Amino acid sequence: MKSIATAALVLLGFVSSQQITRPIHELTKKPVHEKNEISQANWPTVKFYKDYIASGDLMKYNSQTKTLESLHGSSVFAQVDNTNDRMIQDFSGDMSGLGLGEMVIYIDAKQHALYQKFVQANQCHKMDLPEGFSLSETYKHAFDPAYNITSYNGVESLEWENNANQYHAFHVNMGVGQSETYYFDVKSTELIWTVRDDKQLIIHTPKGVQQKTFKDSDFVLPVCKGTSEEYMAFLE
Repeated sequence: MKSIATAALVLLGFVSSQQITRPIHELTKKPVHEKNEISQANWPTVKFYKDYIASGDLMKYNSQTKTLESLHGSSVFAQVDNTNDRMIQDFSGDMSGLGLGEMVIYIDAKQHALYQKFVQANQCHKMDLPEGFSLSETYKHAFDPAYNITSYNGVESLEWENNANQYHAFHVNMGVGQSETYYFDVKSTELIWTVRDDKQLIIHTPKGVQQKTFKDSDFVLPVCKGTSEEYMAFLE
């Protein structure tokens, strides 16, 4: 458990359907943050672990009805192993114009490689990660107040719950794309909501994140039939 809130979507292992079809080099761009000499922030203790699994449903906020809407029944399951600099995500749902399907994303930062597999089409894509890309370093910096990545916004409530529950709210800005706010239930200290700033991507994790010690067998490289010429053109 850490006495801080969170990290960015990549730390949760969640990549949205909108992100999946962005140019892949944008997904792996290394955030740049200068370290500042500041005093330690007085953050509450919440349940977030270095190595963990998490599952969530993807939603968006309707500002007119003040309710949440499912993103085509989309869901995601993630295994994040910061100790060994690797993560795997299984996304099921809408592929942003490509139809419903399943996408597996596997990052092995030690091998400087990212793999994506579109399961229904049995198509894969691999790219080399930047030499300096590191999941564990990103995690460490997000939990270090000196980098000014994470800020504590205090206790807040959410309009789609009619302000019935209270959450410790942490805002995270990795400097790549939109930033997010992470909401940890004040009573349970579990991470329940991850909300992108425009509220068009909201991840509901009712069970929070669960600490896990991983084995190599937990991380199986996505395999596809065919040759490299058959890799997904839309990811280029």
